[in-house]
Amino acid sequence: MQHIIELDHQTEKNLSEVAMYAHKSKDDILLAVIQSYLLQQAKRNDLEQFLKPYKVKLKDYKFDRDTANER
Repeated sequence: MQHIIELDHQTEKNLSEVAMYAHKSKDDILLAVIQSYLLQQAKRNDLEQFLKPYKVKLKDYKFDRDTANER
């Protein structure tokens, strides 16, 4: 699958500087960033799925300080 990524002028300039500093091509830098982002999203989704059964809906919950202090 192929995607087209458009970068603004400043981002393109920053990417060129990073690529030159790292002695890698711009494509390699972009690929590494995208892979890192996708891995981060996968971990986030896994965590959300793990925590889903423990979610509590607090929409109608009302906190009463006096009742809480009695405990």
